[in-house]
Amino acid sequence: MNVLSLLLKILGAGAVLLAIVTFVLNVRGIRLKSIPQQYMMPLGLSLVLLAICFGAVDFLTSQRDSTTLLRDRDRMKQNDVNIVGPSVGGSVVGSIITGQSIRDVTIYQGDPPEVRQRKLERAKQMIAAEVIGNIEAIDARIGYVKVVTTLDEFNDIFDEELAKMRRKIAPAAEDVAASAYRRLIAEQRVGSLRHALNSSPLRAEFGEPLVAVLAEAGSDSDAIRMFYDQLAEVTRATESLLSELSDLTKEESHRDSIWKDHDVRSVQLAADTLQNRSEAAHVAGLYVLNTLAISQSQVSHRLVSLNYLCPQRLVDEATIKKLMSKNIRQLDDLLVRRKNLLRERQDLIRKEIDTHEDPTEIKPGDTWNEVVGKAISLRQLGRTTEALPAFDKYRQIFSSTDPTAEQYANTAQAFTQQLKSLGRTGGIYIYQVREEGTGAEAGLQVGDIMRHLRCTGFLYSQTGPMRPPAI
Repeated sequence: MNVLSLLLKILGAGAVLLAIVTFVLNVRGIRLKSIPQQYMMPLGLSLVLLAICFGAVDFLTSQRDSTTLLRDRDRMKQNDVNIVGPSVGGSVVGSIITGQSIRDVTIYQGDPPEVRQRKLERAKQMIAAEVIGNIEAIDARIGYVKVVTTLDEFNDIFDEELAKMRRKIAPAAEDVAASAYRRLIAEQRVGSLRHALNSSPLRAEFGEPLVAVLAEAGSDSDAIRMFYDQLAEVTRATESLLSELSDLTKEESHRDSIWKDHDVRSVQLAADTLQNRSEAAHVAGLYVLNTLAISQSQVSHRLVSLNYLCPQRLVDEATIKKLMSKNIRQLDDLLVRRKNLLRERQDLIRKEIDTHEDPTEIKPGDTWNEVVGKAISLRQLGRTTEALPAFDKYRQIFSSTDPTAEQYANTAQAFTQQLKSLGRTGGIYIYQVREEGTGAEAGLQVGDIMRHLRCTGFLYSQTGPMRPPAI
C-alpha cells in the first residue's frame, strides 16, 4: 500500500504541474503546434481534475490502512484477553498466566468503577482456569501413583521366571541377585514416578496475587485461599510418598517378613494420604468455582474427563459440605493408622535392639585372635571396664595350650589401665626372646611392649603355640 500511495502522489503532482504549464502558455498566447488554442483551457482543467482524483484515491487508501491497523490492534488485545483465561464460547479455557497478566488485572486506586469491575471479572476467570488446570493435574498425578504402586502382580511373575533362571545358572548367588534386582526395579519406579509428576506440575505461584485482586475489589477470597492451602497439602503428601518409596529401596535385604510388611503398609498409608489430600483439594476447587459463579456448561467438558477424582461435575453447597465431612473422617482414620504404624515401628526397633548380638561379646568357640581382637576393640571403643575381663577370658580359655597366656593377660590388663598416662593406643607384645638373639642382646624380655619397630624387613615366624603379637 505504501508503493501505491507514492505512485498516486507522483501522478497527482505531475497532473498539477502540467495544468499550470498549460494555463501559463494559454495566458501568454503561446500555441502548441499539435494542440489547437481552443483546447488549451479544457486540457488544463482536465489535468486539475485528474490531480484531484489521484489525491482522493490516495486519501481513501490511507484511511483504509488506518482502519485495518486499528482493527488488528483490537484483535491483538482481544487475543491477549483470551490467552489469560476469560471464557471462549462460554467455556473456561486453560490459562497462561504471566506477571504481565497479573499487572493487567491489578486494581489501582483511582480506577473507575467500570474498570474495576472489568478487572475483577477477568481475575475471576483467570482463577477459574487455574483451579480447573490444577484439578486436572491432580487427577493425572493420582493415575501415575496408581500405576507405580500396582505393578506387583506383573513383577511377581517376572521375579519367579528370573529366579528359576538364577537357580539353574548360579544357585549360590540367587539371594544376592534377587535383592539387587528388586532394589533396581524399586529405584526405577521412584525415578519414573517423580519424572511423571513433574510432567503435571501443580501451579500455585499466582494464587496469592489473584487472591489479592479479589480482596482489593471487596470480594470474598476465603474459598480460594482454602483451595491453595489444600494444594500445598497435596504437595506435602506427594513428597511424603516419594520419601517412603525411596526409603523402601534403601532397606537392608535381610529384613524379615515382619519388617517388610511394615514397610509396605507405610507406603500404602502414604499413598492413601495422598489420595485423601487430592480429593480434599478437588472438593475445595469445586467450591471455588461455585463462589465465582462459574456455570456447569463452562466447565462440564473439563470435569467429565477426570479419571479418578469425583464428582465429575459442579455440585451444590450441601453436597460439598457432605464431601468435606467424609474427607475429614477419612483423614482421622489415616492419622490413627499412622499412629499405630509409628508405635509398631518403635516396638520393632526395640525388639531389634534387645535381640541384637554385641560383636565384641566373647563366645566359648572363639579363636585366640578373635578373643584378643574383641578385647582390644572394647578398649579402643572406650569400654575399658569391659576390656579388662575380656583379656582375663583369654587366660581362662587358652592357658592350657599357651603357657604365656597368664602373663599376657596380666600385662594387657595393666597396659590397658595405664593407656591414658602412657599416651599410647597399643603396641607389639614380646612373648618370647631367644637367649642368643639380637633381641636378648638389646635387653628385650618376655612381657615387654614395643611401641614401634624400625627395620627394613621383618619376618614373623611361629614355631610354637599361636600367640597374639599385639596387645
